[in-house]
Amino acid sequence: MRDEILELLNSPDYKPLPPRLILKKLNSNDFTTLVKTLNSLEEEHLIIHDERGYYGTLEYFHIYKGVIDLKDVGFGFVKIDCFEKDIFVKRGNTFDAMNGDEVLCLIVKPNRISYEGQIIEVIKRARTFVIGIIRKRLNKYRLETLEKERFQINIASKHINNALDGDIVSVIITDFGDGRIMKGKVDKVIGRPSDPFLDEKIKIIESGIETNFSSDVLRETQNIDPLISFIGRSDLTSIPFVTIDGDNAKDFDDAIYVEKINDIYKLFVGIADVSEYVKEGSFIDKEALNRSFSCYLPSKVIPMLPNILSDDLCSLKENELRYAIVVEMDIDSNGKLISQDIKKAVIKSRGRLTYNLANSWFESTIPEKYSMLSDAFELYKILDQNKEKRGYIEFDDDDVELKFDESGKCISVDVRVRKDAEKLIENFMIQCNETIASTIYNLDLPFIYRIHDEVKDEKLEELKKNLSHFNIEIPSKQNKLTSMFFKKILDSLNDDEISKNIVNKLLLKSMSKAQYSTFNIGHFALSLNNYTHFTSPIRRYSDLLVHRLIKKYLLSNDDYYSKIESIDNLLSGDCLVINENEKKITTLERDVIDIYKADYMSNFIGKTFVGRVSSIKKWGIYVELDNYIEGMISSDLLYNLGYTYNEEMSTWSNFYLTKEVKVKVIDTNKIKGQIDFYLLED
Repeated sequence: MRDEILELLNSPDYKPLPPRLILKKLNSNDFTTLVKTLNSLEEEHLIIHDERGYYGTLEYFHIYKGVIDLKDVGFGFVKIDCFEKDIFVKRGNTFDAMNGDEVLCLIVKPNRISYEGQIIEVIKRARTFVIGIIRKRLNKYRLETLEKERFQINIASKHINNALDGDIVSVIITDFGDGRIMKGKVDKVIGRPSDPFLDEKIKIIESGIETNFSSDVLRETQNIDPLISFIGRSDLTSIPFVTIDGDNAKDFDDAIYVEKINDIYKLFVGIADVSEYVKEGSFIDKEALNRSFSCYLPSKVIPMLPNILSDDLCSLKENELRYAIVVEMDIDSNGKLISQDIKKAVIKSRGRLTYNLANSWFESTIPEKYSMLSDAFELYKILDQNKEKRGYIEFDDDDVELKFDESGKCISVDVRVRKDAEKLIENFMIQCNETIASTIYNLDLPFIYRIHDEVKDEKLEELKKNLSHFNIEIPSKQNKLTSMFFKKILDSLNDDEISKNIVNKLLLKSMSKAQYSTFNIGHFALSLNNYTHFTSPIRRYSDLLVHRLIKKYLLSNDDYYSKIESIDNLLSGDCLVINENEKKITTLERDVIDIYKADYMSNFIGKTFVGRVSSIKKWGIYVELDNYIEGMISSDLLYNLGYTYNEEMSTWSNFYLTKEVKVKVIDTNKIKGQIDFYLLED
């Protein structure tokens, strides 16, 4: 009866009816089953009834599911998939919702430009715990949230879990009450406000990312055989591979060697063979999938694999025998791949080089011991030119370098400049990943691809409007944008780094996020038909899976043809998990960087800076400084200064993207990673 009810209520001509008339429409006499099914569908938030008891779909009653983003002052915005713009919910209409909750939103004021909503129910809580400071007064305890949220959590003495007044704690909400006064119990004591890197620890806990490995995982690591065997592997220890990484890197996934013979470049890329140690279905393997990535934070790394693997046995350390999968590629002087050979091998790195060291050599003289870097540099330049020709888009995120004092306070924020050594490794890894992806694609076998979709129509109009601020026009007839078009836009701004960075963000916002999929649609930003992630199996689970597939398909006698369907199904499921975890990791890494930017700018309260308008929103104007630090001028301040917001044009009067403005730092919120500016008018 469930499907019949949904079909009836979703039919175009249906108008809400009471249960007895719904029963009649269904030509049924089973009233008991009908009522049970209606109740079940309503509990699933697929249908709803009005005050008369008449049932209809949520949409019929202008009710939609969404996720609420609550602001400090009490209003919020609900993101609903079928609406282009988020729904504004004024203070007092948010029910008992907390930030991030999945809610039912009733549209109360639809109009031509925007919508206003009212929360009528919380479907799913975004969190069941809150982090804050324990406050004790008259032998009663309450939680003061770090974000100064508009609710109070009272804690009974028996639930204080040895926490002291002033401790930073995680509190489980046991009773949500009316959303304003709640009850809870202390789950764990995190530390004291003066503890180094405390804000980073808090963000890790809030993210739900596990930092410790289970006893089952650690027990398995104790049984790993560290001895290297050459059986079934090519001995490539005579090839003088080198690794080139950051100064503080410990997990060395990749090593390279280049040799030029006549006009052919032989590029060897050796990648740590993690799959030799991490067996499918093991506790280590399950935990690696559960994490999917290593997470790189300013004060620590949360590894995907236990340290004995990530920093030791798998890591391609200098002068140590290591298992690797080596891709040997012959590339001509035009950058065309002539041939490739993939093999299981044992290798030995002859040098642990850093980007800074290699860059200094490229700018002066390369030592004789590492003379192969001359050939490598030549090949890198050829591959780089090819990338340019095919329309590769070099999207630069806000890449910053942070420095801290002993107490964990951020004392400098600098823009990190990528030079030739970084780009050389990037080019070689892209070439290797493409080679692997194309090899398997041509065999028409189940595989994991790294895909990136083109710009969708619904994002095109907004992009056109934003680019008009830079006098960049997208021809009306050009409905399908190419990566080459995007590249030309960025190249046209080469002499203006601030504008280029702002446009870079606009272009990224207009595009889909890259993700993992068994369905290959190519990679838009790289302008490649086939692409995968193969080169970082120590820190990405997708790459570990690709290694297993390469071994299964190319380097063993595995009878995989009888398992094609099950392999595809398993990979599809793994892609879903990995994509979700990537969002979580990316959000955590970004949020932590924002914390330290706010921490740094707290040193400059009352100081004046010149910046550029980087984003214009109804709730305020964002201004970016020359070190990529961004703060906001709130709508309240703008209104007080006499500025008005144009709903139809989605902008504030007299403001446009990249406009140069003078601002004063008036406040920072570390835990939220927010910086507040005041506009100084000429």
